[in-house]
Amino acid sequence: MMALREATQRLWPLLLVVNLCVLVFVLVVKMKFISYNISGLGSFEKRKEIQKIVKLHRPWILCVQETKLEIINDFLCSSLWGNQHYGFSYRSSVGASGGILTIWDSTGVDVIITRSLLMLLLFKAKW
Repeated sequence: MMALREATQRLWPLLLVVNLCVLVFVLVVKMKFISYNISGLGSFEKRKEIQKIVKLHRPWILCVQETKLEIINDFLCSSLWGNQHYGFSYRSSVGASGGILTIWDSTGVDVIITRSLLMLLLFKAKW
C-alpha cells in the first residue's frame, strides 16, 4: 500500500501536466464553421465578400445559402476558398431562388457523405 502511495505522489505532477496539455489542446483546436446567406453569388462584389470572410476567419467549413446559381464549378470554389486544399458540394438553385454551397478544408475535414436533395444539402463529416 505504501509503494502505491509513493508512486502516486511521484506521478501526480506528471498527470497534472498531461491533463493541462489535453485541456490546452481542446481549447486551442476549435472547429470554425461559417454559415452565410449571400442573396446571390453571381456578382463580383459578393464573391469578394466571401473571399474576405474566408481569408479573415479561415473556416474549416463554409456554407453559403441563396447562391441563386444553377452551376457551381471548381473555378468558382477555388476563387472563393483561395487555396488548393478544399472540397465542395452544392445544390443548384431553381430559377432565381435557392442554391446551397458547402466548401470545406480537405486537410482538416474528412467528408463521409454529401447528398443533394430537394431544397436540402446533407453533409456528414468528421474532423
